Amino acid sequence: MKIIKDYDIVILLFALLVFSLGVGWIYSKPNDKKPIQQKKLTTKKEEAPLQTTVKAPPKTPEPPKEIPYKTTDIPKVEMSLNEMMDYIREWANESGVPEIIKFLKEICPKDKIVTMVKQITKQYTQELTRENKIKLAFSLANFYKKDKNIQNKIFEIIANDKTIIEGDIPLIFIAAQQGEIDAIPNMIDWYKKHRKRRVNLEKKTFAYAAKHDYANALQKLQKKLHAIDKAYATKLLWILVKANAGKKSIEFLANLGADLNYQDPKTKHTILIQAIINKNPATVKELVRLGADVKKPSQDKSIGYPVQVARENPVKKARELGLTDIEMFLRSKGASD
Repeated sequence: MKIIKDYDIVILLFALLVFSLGVGWIYSKPNDKKPIQQKKLTTKKEEAPLQTTVKAPPKTPEPPKEIPYKTTDIPKVEMSLNEMMDYIREWANESGVPEIIKFLKEICPKDKIVTMVKQITKQYTQELTRENKIKLAFSLANFYKKDKNIQNKIFEIIANDKTIIEGDIPLIFIAAQQGEIDAIPNMIDWYKKHRKRRVNLEKKTFAYAAKHDYANALQKLQKKLHAIDKAYATKLLWILVKANAGKKSIEFLANLGADLNYQDPKTKHTILIQAIINKNPATVKELVRLGADVKKPSQDKSIGYPVQVARENPVKKARELGLTDIEMFLRSKGASD
């Protein structure tokens, strides 16, 4: 019985040995066949995006483009005077004057323009400077130049408003400096007819420009008004030299016929002698260059010749400053005692 059991064990071990050898042989054999690559099958359903019940969020719209404000965008409706005054209230300052002018030209009815100008200049006395009011009035007067009734009424507003008509700087000069020169001739004509006893705006303006040597203003006003003849050019030259303001306007006035050898009846000074008394070498040289006579004496013998005045009124420290002494300059041009 024991022998049989041992025999069975031997057979079982042999069978296991054979099985293990067989398995080892199978796995040790090389595999010549390449693995079959499985192609991925795709379908239209797989390529399509996944369907979902959740709605996609809406795209954010682009911000609207900024629309610039234009006076013409204001509805063309009839506005009362109070409504128009309220509308321009925010512009009642120095920087807002152009907007007020634009509003009155484009929106304000023609039959209300005079009342609006009068109301604005009266109500905004503190907010608007004299220059602002002049700009406003002259711009609108020129805009309505074809309607003399409206234009003349605007001129009347100017003339009756002391905050506009009165001031150290002439009204016409300010208008010219602001570029509102086109309405000036009409304003002067109206003023002469209705304010005959008052100051001459035209001459006051030229005198102011000459006194301060505003050459550009003199040229602009003369081109527009043609008011300076030879006699008046001489007077303006005397005003210029006496004020010792500069020499920029001398040539312009000389070209208009100013007498360079004019002598003032009160002081008995010639224009050249006055420049010497002012101790202004630049003005002296400009006058001589343009033709002033260095030998012409004053009618007052106590004043004498230009060179004598120069000797009595030397320019202080002229040589230290690199300047030519006036006396020496005059003598170099032929002057004598």
